[in-house]
Amino acid sequence: MQRTVRFGAALARGDLGQTYRSGHPGVTTMWVGLIGIGPQRLQPFLPSRFTNFATLQRHPTYMEAFDAARHAVAIVSALLLVLAAALAWRLLGPGPAILGGTLLALEPYQVGSAQLLHVDTLLAPLTLVTLLAGLNYWFGGRRPVFLLLTGVFIGLSVLTKAPGIAVPLYLSGLAFLVARPWRTGLRPLLPWVGCAALSFLTYVAFWPALWVE
Repeated sequence: MQRTVRFGAALARGDLGQTYRSGHPGVTTMWVGLIGIGPQRLQPFLPSRFTNFATLQRHPTYMEAFDAARHAVAIVSALLLVLAAALAWRLLGPGPAILGGTLLALEPYQVGSAQLLHVDTLLAPLTLVTLLAGLNYWFGGRRPVFLLLTGVFIGLSVLTKAPGIAVPLYLSGLAFLVARPWRTGLRPLLPWVGCAALSFLTYVAFWPALWVE
């Protein structure tokens, strides 16, 4: 919560370099929390004294802002699970998609985590969507829309927490095996290079600190 309000304060005063709050980097979580809080609720927390945790938590509107941030995270988590189920439906059929989606929606870790403003809350569903979009591209007719989804969600996953890099590494290995460049040349891998470029652009676009440093 402290990182989220300082992220918002840095944006409000145009100090883009200060949107770097941690090496996690936790940027996606801060954006979602900040959107939930909104400009009006954020206003009391703009002064620099709220870099202190105790000062922040004693403010009379702290819990209201905190609840708003948590609600935003819960909504985004739910939407990501719906998107994951839709991608699984196309890839695996309705049975596995409905069963898997239901189990994920009721999974205790996900249910409990969705009530927190924390990087792990969004990391799991973001990486799941990334994985399913990538699998849909390579095994579902190689439609560009799935490549676009994969690129954007790779960027968002790694922006959420550094271990998000695991899924694009896996998908890169998969791309190499499916494209078989040792037989067909490098041309079949060019779309994946484009996907990597899109993920990099997403990473930079959503982290203002990278615009100045």
